[in-house]
Amino acid sequence: MRPGEEPCTRLHLPEEDDSQGAGGTLDEMVWDCPFLPVCPTHLSTRSLTEARIWLATPASLLASGPQATLTGEYLRNIDLVMRYAHVVLVDETDLVQVQFDDRFAPMRC
Repeated sequence: MRPGEEPCTRLHLPEEDDSQGAGGTLDEMVWDCPFLPVCPTHLSTRSLTEARIWLATPASLLASGPQATLTGEYLRNIDLVMRYAHVVLVDETDLVQVQFDDRFAPMRC
């Protein structure tokens, strides 16, 4: 399995023999992995709130975030920065301002 293709939130019950009367809603349901809270694949995500330094692009702050199953709610990385960062340093702020304006205050013609 290649990194990024882990089925952490897309597990299905194993296929059963049709003679046991399988079929129906349980076969179609998707489950989260029970090891998600301790899985080393998600260690970096779980440690974001304790990180002293974050390095990110404006686009990644706006468009990506941890899986809701890890945080208990849907968050983007920018939400985590606003909750946990004491100081945010931004390089090339003119480009950052354009990206944030396009996302949150688009121009209407």
